[in-house]
Amino acid sequence: MLSFIAILGSLHSIVMIGIEVNRIYSRTVMVKHLSSEVNSLENEINNLKAVIDNKNDQAYIEQLARCIGYAYPSESRYVTIGVNSSTLSNPNCQ
Repeated sequence: MLSFIAILGSLHSIVMIGIEVNRIYSRTVMVKHLSSEVNSLENEINNLKAVIDNKNDQAYIEQLARCIGYAYPSESRYVTIGVNSSTLSNPNCQ
């Protein structure tokens, strides 16, 4: 009877170790995901700080407006078909 309890205790310990290993793995994956999310949010903060720092710079404001598709009333806009738009985009647009 004592050996049965020892075997049962050993199996219980193995199961508990497996559960803890699974928890550690899932937490590690969660930490990696959250770290990448923090990095992207820090990049967004830096971009927004750049907008705030250049709020009175007319050239910067014009650049941002052009990135989202605005044009002066006197300008003509052209749509190209069959051309990869990523090769035409302004490198300053984010």
